[in-house]
Amino acid sequence: MKPGWIVAMSLILAAVPLNLCRTVELEVTPLVGYTFGGSFEETYSGTDLDLDEGVSLGAAIDFPLGQGRQVELYYSRQPTELQADGPLLSEEALFDLDVHYIHIGGTYTWHDEGPVRPFVAGTLGVTHLDPEPSGLDSRTRFSLGLGGGARVFATEHIGLRFEGRGFVTLIDDDGGGTVFFSDPGGLSVAVSSDFFAQFVFNAGVFFRF
Repeated sequence: MKPGWIVAMSLILAAVPLNLCRTVELEVTPLVGYTFGGSFEETYSGTDLDLDEGVSLGAAIDFPLGQGRQVELYYSRQPTELQADGPLLSEEALFDLDVHYIHIGGTYTWHDEGPVRPFVAGTLGVTHLDPEPSGLDSRTRFSLGLGGGARVFATEHIGLRFEGRGFVTLIDDDGGGTVFFSDPGGLSVAVSSDFFAQFVFNAGVFFRF
């Protein structure tokens, strides 16, 4: 695990009030998703660099606050590829890339009765981009997420969760092109985008304790 990822996850976990961990109805949801989107523009050639769409895995942990509100910890990982798609290249894979979202935020359920309970979610955190081969530098950037979905209760303690989320990750381009990935051997990828966006559709089984 890279140092930047460890620090980011530690800060998010430290932000959860300890007294919430003692409350009942902690909700844990393993999630399987399909993530798509994510595009950069390469600075010097103008080539589009795209993240390949595919399956992602994650989890959401929710702590109740009352009146339909929850504090949520959210994590997901998408193993993907960075692809070049330009006039001279046609979807050539440059290298493998793992995209991690580590977020904290909240959900709100406005109809907290019955078997189907819709909700909205908003989160803040970081996006950790971990390329392979391991000689390439990883990057961690601030990101935010917004989404919504529904819980379908089989009992008061177990059910299905369906949701869609969008994430926006800031790149912090200074106008001259940001070297986003590089290695000691001379490989570098400079991008001139201010941000990139991804979208995910998740499904999972939730458990309330």
